[in-house]
Amino acid sequence: MGGWGSGWRGIRKAKVEESLVLSIKDLVRARVLVPGAYRRGSLTWKYHNGELEYESELRQDGTGSLFVRQVGAGKHFCHWVSLRSTVPNYGGRRWWFICPIKKIKVSKLYLPPGATKFASRKAHDLTYMSSQRCISWPRLARRLASRYGIGSGG
Repeated sequence: MGGWGSGWRGIRKAKVEESLVLSIKDLVRARVLVPGAYRRGSLTWKYHNGELEYESELRQDGTGSLFVRQVGAGKHFCHWVSLRSTVPNYGGRRWWFICPIKKIKVSKLYLPPGATKFASRKAHDLTYMSSQRCISWPRLARRLASRYGIGSGG
């Protein structure tokens, strides 16, 4: 039961591509997160038709916080996310989210459909769409043939 060719697909995991993503890199580029400053405003995601209000503060001591609140229709939520920084060997400062569930440093936080808290990919047990695709037998045979030289005339 559940072996090769049985048709069993297992439990469908939520995918990264279906989730709302908070990225440190994108938030710094959009000037939502500015070292040494307090910021307040809103962000809109066209794909998910949602809007988040935020308040952020990155302190000089290398700590910070981001408060997010969903605005509009749907499930409402609000929560705080802690931020920490590290100093790379080449200088400057690199900022990280602290996952509210796993308490690990991450550069992205995800909000999958139905969830009410941004957290790391590990915390939400998210997978990538590409890892859930089924490989067809002919394609697998071609891949093995090219890799191991099987079936190449000689």
